[in-house]
Amino acid sequence: MTRVHDEDVLRGNSAILKCVIPSFVADFVSVQSWVDDHGDSYYPSQTYDGKYLVLPSGELHIRSVSSEDGFKSYKCRTVHRLTQETRLSATAGRLVISVPVGHSAPKLPNKDVSRTTLVEAGTGFAVFCAAQAYPTPHFRWFKFSENGRKASVELGERVKQVGGTLIIREAKVDDSGKYLCVVNNSVGGESVETVLTVTAPLSAQVEPSVQTVEFGRPATFTCTYRGNPVKSVTWLKDGEPINHKEAVLRIDSVGREDKGMYQCFVRNDQESAQATAELKLGGRFEPPQLTYTFETSTLQPGPSVFLKCVAAGNPTPEIAWELDGTRLSNSERMQVGQYVTVNGEVVSHLNISAVHTNDGGLYACVASSTVGSVKHAARLNVYGLPYIRPMDKVAVVAGENMVVHCPVAGYPIDSIVWEKTGRMLPINRRQKTFTNGTLIVEAVGRNSDQGRYTCVARNSQGYTARGDLDVQVMEPPELLPIDFGLEAFYEGDLAQANCRLRKGDRPITIKWLFNGIELLNTKDTKINNLGTTTSILTLDPVRAHHQGNYSCSAANDAGVTQAEATVIVNVPPRWIVEPTDKAFALGSDARLECKADGFPRPSLGWKKAAGRTPGDYRDLSVNNPNVKVTDDGTLQIGNIQKSHEGYYLCEANNGIGAGLSTVIYVRVQAPPQFKIQYRNQTASRGDDAVLECEAEGETPIGILWSKNKHSIDPANEPRYTIREEMRGGGVHSSLSIKTTDRSDSAVYTCVATNAFGSADTNINLIIQEHPEQPNSLKVLDKSGRSVELSWTPPYDGNSPITRYIVEYKLSRRNWETDGERMMVPGDQNMAAVLDLRPATTYHLRIVARNEIGDSDPSDTVTIITAEEAPSGPPRDLKVEAVDQSSLRVTWKQPLKEEWNGDIQGYQVGYRLAASNNSYVYETVEFSKEMGKEHHLVISKLKVYTEYAVVVSAFNKIGQGPKTDEIRAYTAEGTPQQPPQDVTCTTLTSQTIRVSWSSPPLETVQGVIKGYKVIYGPSDTWYDEESKDTKITGSTETHLHGLQKYTNYSLQVLAFTSGGEGVRSQPIHCQTDQDIPESPTSVKALVMSENSILVSWLPPERPNGIITQYTVYYKEHGKSDTETIQQKLLASQLSYEATGLKQRDDYVFWVTASTTVGEGEMSQLVHLKLSNKVPAKIASFDDEYLATYKEDVKLMCQAVGLPNPDIRWTIRGEPFVPNDRMRLLSEGSLLIREVSRDDAGEYTCHVENPYGQDTVTHKLLIQAPPHPPEITLQSTTTNIIEVKIKPSVIDDTTPIHGYTIFYKPEFSTWETVQVPSATRTYTLEGLWCGSRYQIYASAYNKIGTGESSEILNTRTKGKKPEVPEVHRFVEVTSSSISLHLNAWLDGGCPMNYFVVEYKARHQAEWTMASNQVKPTGNYVIMELTPATWYNLRISAHNNAGSSVAEYDCATLTLTGATLPPTVMDSHVTWLPDWWPKWLDLNVLVPVIATIVVIIVGIVVICVAVTRRKNGIENLRLREEVYQQYQYNASMPPPSTMDKRHPGFREELGYIPPPNRKLPPVPGSQYNTCDRIKRGGDDEICPYATFHLLGFREEMDPQQAGNNFQTFPYQNGHGSQQNFVNSPASRSMPPSSTYYSTVPGDMTTSRMSNSTFSPTYDDPARSDEESDQYGGSTYSGGGPYARAIDSVSQSGTAKRLMNRGSTSGSTGHGSPEPPPPPPPRNGDLPLDSSGLASSLNDSNNSTASNQFSEAECDHDLVQRNYGVKATKSTEEMRKLLDKNEAAAHIQNGGLRMVSDEMNV
Repeated sequence: MTRVHDEDVLRGNSAILKCVIPSFVADFVSVQSWVDDHGDSYYPSQTYDGKYLVLPSGELHIRSVSSEDGFKSYKCRTVHRLTQETRLSATAGRLVISVPVGHSAPKLPNKDVSRTTLVEAGTGFAVFCAAQAYPTPHFRWFKFSENGRKASVELGERVKQVGGTLIIREAKVDDSGKYLCVVNNSVGGESVETVLTVTAPLSAQVEPSVQTVEFGRPATFTCTYRGNPVKSVTWLKDGEPINHKEAVLRIDSVGREDKGMYQCFVRNDQESAQATAELKLGGRFEPPQLTYTFETSTLQPGPSVFLKCVAAGNPTPEIAWELDGTRLSNSERMQVGQYVTVNGEVVSHLNISAVHTNDGGLYACVASSTVGSVKHAARLNVYGLPYIRPMDKVAVVAGENMVVHCPVAGYPIDSIVWEKTGRMLPINRRQKTFTNGTLIVEAVGRNSDQGRYTCVARNSQGYTARGDLDVQVMEPPELLPIDFGLEAFYEGDLAQANCRLRKGDRPITIKWLFNGIELLNTKDTKINNLGTTTSILTLDPVRAHHQGNYSCSAANDAGVTQAEATVIVNVPPRWIVEPTDKAFALGSDARLECKADGFPRPSLGWKKAAGRTPGDYRDLSVNNPNVKVTDDGTLQIGNIQKSHEGYYLCEANNGIGAGLSTVIYVRVQAPPQFKIQYRNQTASRGDDAVLECEAEGETPIGILWSKNKHSIDPANEPRYTIREEMRGGGVHSSLSIKTTDRSDSAVYTCVATNAFGSADTNINLIIQEHPEQPNSLKVLDKSGRSVELSWTPPYDGNSPITRYIVEYKLSRRNWETDGERMMVPGDQNMAAVLDLRPATTYHLRIVARNEIGDSDPSDTVTIITAEEAPSGPPRDLKVEAVDQSSLRVTWKQPLKEEWNGDIQGYQVGYRLAASNNSYVYETVEFSKEMGKEHHLVISKLKVYTEYAVVVSAFNKIGQGPKTDEIRAYTAEGTPQQPPQDVTCTTLTSQTIRVSWSSPPLETVQGVIKGYKVIYGPSDTWYDEESKDTKITGSTETHLHGLQKYTNYSLQVLAFTSGGEGVRSQPIHCQTDQDIPESPTSVKALVMSENSILVSWLPPERPNGIITQYTVYYKEHGKSDTETIQQKLLASQLSYEATGLKQRDDYVFWVTASTTVGEGEMSQLVHLKLSNKVPAKIASFDDEYLATYKEDVKLMCQAVGLPNPDIRWTIRGEPFVPNDRMRLLSEGSLLIREVSRDDAGEYTCHVENPYGQDTVTHKLLIQAPPHPPEITLQSTTTNIIEVKIKPSVIDDTTPIHGYTIFYKPEFSTWETVQVPSATRTYTLEGLWCGSRYQIYASAYNKIGTGESSEILNTRTKGKKPEVPEVHRFVEVTSSSISLHLNAWLDGGCPMNYFVVEYKARHQAEWTMASNQVKPTGNYVIMELTPATWYNLRISAHNNAGSSVAEYDCATLTLTGATLPPTVMDSHVTWLPDWWPKWLDLNVLVPVIATIVVIIVGIVVICVAVTRRKNGIENLRLREEVYQQYQYNASMPPPSTMDKRHPGFREELGYIPPPNRKLPPVPGSQYNTCDRIKRGGDDEICPYATFHLLGFREEMDPQQAGNNFQTFPYQNGHGSQQNFVNSPASRSMPPSSTYYSTVPGDMTTSRMSNSTFSPTYDDPARSDEESDQYGGSTYSGGGPYARAIDSVSQSGTAKRLMNRGSTSGSTGHGSPEPPPPPPPRNGDLPLDSSGLASSLNDSNNSTASNQFSEAECDHDLVQRNYGVKATKSTEEMRKLLDKNEAAAHIQNGGLRMVSDEMNV
């Protein structure tokens, strides 16, 4: 339970509230935020400028407390780190605010002068200095360096100071130290110290981890540790502590005992860390070793005795002999001799002739060299009476231990005792005797232990022998303390010290040492010895060099002793480097050196003069990070500025003398400077403006003005005037501009230049005026009672627009008296006008206003409000997963009373549940069956992702409210990314630890069930069968039972219920080395009479890097101790043993060694030497693996005497040398640049008179694999399955895998790699109906082989098929409905449709949509009644695209159809470039009259020609009318193949701005149902069509004529004759439908297609009348004509020229259109809802066109004279009888690149 206590605070000071957390949960609970009683919450923040601040450690810091703060209470909210549970504190704390009475000095709540704080590294914390004072105190924080110097705390991004609190984020170990808070105000000051310790986990590392050092050389280990604090550093050797406490361990001279493991331990009070290292002895030197020694022996007197010792070592040791500790030398009966063998061993003999009883004793041989010694001792017992050899006098230093041995001879001896002064020892605790005659006396003293000792030896018969030992105890010298009398001296003083002897044996030598060096008499140093017991040292006069440690040393034979004293000499400061005047460039880094010495070391400080003259020096600012004083007294000024210029004082003082000081002047050479680099200045248009700039710097300074980087010359600009004047230390310049206008708005630059550089300042002059009128006023959305407008902000006159005024009125009212106004903030360009009347015509316009005034009104826009949308949502919404990427949505229709009209369909919106993006909508048609459940499957969703789904209904007015959001997940998938941070660590030679972290959560696509670790040896990683798999649920596992010293490759994958995820990239780890197996084979061959050649093969499993081979051999039957061993290099696979005995049987074996140790021994090989040496081969049968084109050497090492003959056979045939193969001198066969043909068996034969031998090698050639065979298995629309078969020719090197190359026609190659075991592979995601080329190649570790033959195939499917017209097109008076389901997809799913239309008389096409979804219907809205339109439809799938073009006429307002238009012969043949105003009927008669007057004959000729042309035109018209009749058997319209990759560049669709298309208003047709029933009598015959070129209205009396279409023309510009057959008249005239497909399309039909919306003038509309002008006609009509743009030649060409705007001749292919624009579906979901349904009336911010109500329907009366005769109610009843047209769908689709064949 947390609590907050009240806090006392003085008004105006800062307060800190602490959240008290119980200690037992303090490690798990932290402060999340603070809450006051007003409900305001305060959270930790990275900004520190607010009144309230939550510190990193959880306290609430409140700045500048006022009286109002005392009325609040505060609670802390804490969170539990494990359970994430949050709680408010049980109590609330308040601020108890005191009003200051008079001034008071700073006071700290706790008067402790020092505090200690522990903080973990990486965390944030605060150090408090909670002082209270009035006036409010000033806080400064300092930190002490290691040498005790105090420096200000450097503040920055990580270290902040808020009031008296120091905040440190992400604490570092370097932050540890002592901090001092200094608090001051005008009354007094206070300070508090805080010792901060930043703790960090300890870690240690010893370097080098392994080092090999030769004997006698130094070795150093460095223990590098991290973490804090560190209390101790200790070392262990082989687990035993050694007395060393430093981080660096140094061994000056390495000996045998120093070899081993060393551990460094780093400890503090909480934890410890350790690291290890190994010290190995180098192989260059070997200490002596005794390989043979003598043993204890007992014998009778008389015979000779031979004692032998054998030693080995490097360097060669020497052997000495001792008897009872006394070194022996040659005598008459004792002779010592030694020699060195060929193996480097030293053999030494001690020969004693005619041994006597007195020769008995303890004999020892000592082998020694420069790198060590070794000793062996054993007794020689000689029967006889006891005998004690004479003993030399022994001198022992007092206080030490004495150990003596009694040299006893004779055997047997019953007892050995010691006596002193007739008493048997021991007689006290310090004396110890042993039965072997050893006497030990501890801590000997002269009075008690000096004298004669007697050794008494006795046998069992009572015979004794005695020997005396004189012991002298020596006293080492001892001195009295020395003292110079004073702690410190000044230069020139006299210093003297006496060195006096207290005791010690004479003679004694006394000398003086200074800092460890012997002191001699000099000019100012005198040594006087008074006898042998006193010495006087005199320093006169004392100088600075006398400071140091003095010691008096006294020495005698017993030892050395010293007495020490220190002399301190106080030296006043003196300059080392005296500062001098300096000059620096502005902005450079200045460095001023000031160095002085003296004792004590003087402190150096800098001060700066307050003014421009010397004097009044003040301390430098400690808060300036650019000014620092280093420890050696150097003043560093970074980025020096003009403010740093002045007089500086450097002082040196150490308390000795007056100190030193010097004054220097620092000059800053500055280029010009401007205080303000950039500023804005405004002026009203027509007023005068003055621009000013003032530059400071070294004079003289020149000023130049420029405008937009162009120099200003007042001579050329009469309105511009420039003036300059000197002000203080700079230049002031002004630029005056008279009668400003808009062109004066610019950036003016004032450039100042002097000798040291230049600078500039920019003034942005803004000329302000009235704003221009707003433009592009558009209707974004409207409803029955509101309209949403948008407009383009106009030029604001350089004064921000403060507001827009939306003015609106009824269409027949005037602006001055009836207009209404609405204000809109100036930063908006959209507004909603509310409280309008439904179905009413309004005029709207916009006025902009700024500080200067109002703009002119914008252009007026006319709108008509609409009816209301549904008011209720659909019911029973359910969402369930279908698969990993699909959801099934089901719902029921809204309640009937909430429809508000006939429901046309539903909008199903979905989005990612975790995002705030807009919904993506899909449209579903409405089912009239009451209670029927609607459904939609949403596909192409993300795997295992939660989606939010809503559904809303819409009618012809708009969209109703949405359902409540329902959320559901798609099915689980597989992880899309591998586990992260995969690492492996080798533990042993057969164990590897693997660890990793989970894949990113957003890529898991499900719930991870576990992980699979796939591992195997790296050299066979390509072979899936060589891999093992381990499944685990954790993120770490151990792999056991691995091969030793093998490089392993590892991959990790995560798996879910949906399957296995992506494997990680392979990582590699190598198991540790181990001892090797035995060598594979061993041979022993006789080489000569006394030598044998041993050869072997490496171990099959070396388990590491072979470091050496050891050959062992011995004579058969001998013990193992007589085995001879020979260590050989790892590269040597044979050894010749020499110096063997003839006819002896020898045993050989070989071992291999790694760094871990020696491996198993090979099989034993026995061989007996013989004087006959038969021919043998030391090489073994072997298999050689060679890479293609490299050299190979086949070994055949032969032995034998005489030398054997060597011959080779290759695959059974004798070897014949050639350019690539030759026999080497040692018998080996060399083959250069091997090829595949060289593979096979190679046999070496050797023979001499005593025997023969053979060895056979098998040569394998590694080369890239042969090409595989690839054949077709099967195909579908998007899949090709191929079969891969390896080459029939076997490859020596295993195939690692295959690479399959494939590409579609006119595209680039793609590749995929498959494992070597793959026999069939499926290429997925291919283009439907496309040709593909496929081939494959195999690869192995050598490289990639040749490619297979190319397989040519194609996927199934074809481009879309054009439907029959009557199944596709349906018209009303103001719309055209397209039934998209009528198109056949050709086996490849449809991608999208492109819909374009234009009025017949227009040249430019209007893009309705270039991304129509291939489902449902599409409606083109807002068309003009009784008007002919051209339609162009492009259907796209992956196999290509088909384009169909139709002509149709909208119905009249009464529902009647238009008759076909009659072609006007006098213009049909004119080109499009012919001017429209030039009437040929007028022009020809005028020209004819003029020609008749000039030449009569010309008039006659012209008249005849004119008559002839008229007859031809008439004949043509009649022929065309007869030929163009319906042919029921004609094929569907042809298509354009658009599958080539450049289709996007050639398509050429220029869309209008995104427009919002509402449902079909007043649609009378249920086309879908009629098409489903299949009745021809129910096909709606309201689509009328015409042939290209026939643009005029047709005579209604000729409507019954039948016409024939042109056959499809495949050629380009070739001649084509019309065909008229009886079969073309099989269709009754009443059902005349025609479709149009372009064969040759002129450029004019597809270019210059820009959108320009037209606004009808509604001025004459009657706002009280019906806006639709009557009902539409439901009956059929016979007037329809088709167009077939098939030929550009002959008569057909002339007919088509009517519609041309470019004058194209029609020859050749048309120009490719420009690329299509981006589709809405490619936009993100949050881009103003552009990806939503086009019919969502509530989401129309992207629309920039008018809906159907924006057209002026009074146009009907104006153009046709038709008056509405039905009331609104009658009109509604008529509309209710018919079914609404299908809803428009426009979603984001993928554009497919196709090839266009025109």
